[in-house]
Amino acid sequence: MNSTVFQIISLALNLIFGGGLLITMLTIKSIRNKAKADSKNARHIAQKTEIDLVNDLQKSNDMLSEKLNQLLEEIVKVKMQNTELKIAINNLTTENEQLRKEISDLSTQLANIKSVKR
Repeated sequence: MNSTVFQIISLALNLIFGGGLLITMLTIKSIRNKAKADSKNARHIAQKTEIDLVNDLQKSNDMLSEKLNQLLEEIVKVKMQNTELKIAINNLTTENEQLRKEISDLSTQLANIKSVKR
């Protein structure tokens, strides 16, 4: 029985050490650890990329909001200028009509004076 036990032990040790089982197991463990580390690193990079993307989008949004505010202010100014120009045009139109009437009246008066002299 002792020899059978020794044979089994010898066979097991041959399989473990001679067959490369131990080296295979250690290699598998090291490959698994490397894969875990690579996966963790990839997740970290992806999270960092997402954070950078969100920050870039926020910066773009802030810049566009500022530009929108500037354009809205400019639109308000242009509308005010447009209103002022409309008022000025109305005033000039009224003044022009008054001048035309005065010219017409003066022309009529001049015509009357010429007809009296003749």
